[in-house]
Order: sequence, then structure tokens, then C-alpha cells
Amino acid sequence: MLPLDAAGLEERLERLGEPLGERVALVGYGSNAAPSQLRRKLASHEPGWAVPVATARLRGADAVYSAHITRYGAIPATLHPSPGTAIDAVVTLLSLRQAELVRASEGGNYDLVPLDPARVELPAGLGLPRTLHAYLSRHGALAIDGSPVALRAVPARGRTLPEATEAQMLARAAAELTPGGDVRGLVLECVADPRRRRQRVAELARHAVRDPGGAAPGWYARHP
Repeated sequence: MLPLDAAGLEERLERLGEPLGERVALVGYGSNAAPSQLRRKLASHEPGWAVPVATARLRGADAVYSAHITRYGAIPATLHPSPGTAIDAVVTLLSLRQAELVRASEGGNYDLVPLDPARVELPAGLGLPRTLHAYLSRHGALAIDGSPVALRAVPARGRTLPEATEAQMLARAAAELTPGGDVRGLVLECVADPRRRRQRVAELARHAVRDPGGAAPGWYARHP
């Protein structure tokens, strides 16, 4: 991983044949903000790959739990409008090949949507790309108790939504989906049986809250 202010960054990327100006700017707020996850998702990329990364702050939205369960048995994140909230995030600049690998890793659960650059703050001295994108869940936000729930693991300022840990959200989902709220059973069946996991995701859909952008979200780009 390379910080965006690394000396000689542009020259290094030129040598790799992946110029800075040709990269896709992705705002990461969940697993895509973690270097370990990016390494996993880009594992099939050619040797010597590099991803410039900058810390960032995203305003007007919060990182909340999505209304689906992953193939590895977790409840992942998505973005939801939250006026007055600002969350810690990162901006990664991906080559076209890297962007395709990240897209494929999402398994059809997310749409790549444009973000209003005015919503994103980078460290002083670092310029914003003209176009920014983020992945938003096609399933909407999980709102079992009537409200989207923020990820406690994602630092935020001005947070107004209730928050929970991953373990707490899995417990809430298990209480809705399994007899006796069997968290272990829910996770194991979602990992072992794709058909059963799809059924569980369909059952969670009744607790989904969509953002104002609808099926093809663009709200974050349209409204300051």
C-alpha cells in the first residue's frame, strides 16, 4: 500500500504502467478500507501491484449494516444518508484491473455509485480526484428494530443512528431468522449452503431500508 503523499509516487506508478491519472478513485468505509481486505481481493493481480491510499472523512452519511449476509457468514456494511454525520474512510486509487478485481469480489451485492466530491475531505495538501465512487449495497440497510444501525467499528463524528458490533448484529439477525436465536447455526448454514444463505437474505429483505436513490442510488452525488 502507498500513501498518496509518498515521494515519487507518480514516477513509481508510471514504471508499473498504471499512471495515477488513469486510476479509479474509490471511497472505502467497510472492508474496502482495510489493507488486509484489499490484499485479499487483489491477490490474483500481477506481482508488484501498488494501491495509493489516503485517509479521508465522508460527510452526510454513515456506515451501516447491509440487509444481507455474506458467503463467509458476516453482515457487511453499506452507506446510508445521515445529515450532520462524518465518518472516517479512505480513498484508494485503483488501476482498471484492480477496480475490476474489487468489483468481482462484491458478488453482485453492490452497485458502484458516484459520490459528490464536496462530501469527502482529504488531508491538507492532497487534491481530490474529479470523480469519486463508492459501493452501495443493492439490499439496502438492515433495520430490524426500525432504524439502520451504524458499525461501531467505524469512527464517526455527529453520529445519530444507533450503533452495534458485528456480533450484536448477527445476534439480532439470528433472533429473527432462527429458532432460539442460534448465531453459530446461522453463520454455519450461510457458509455451507449458498441456497440457504440466499433464502436467509430474502427473509432479511422485509427489514431493509432503501436510501433515497432507489434501486440505482445516485443520491450522494446529487445532493450536497
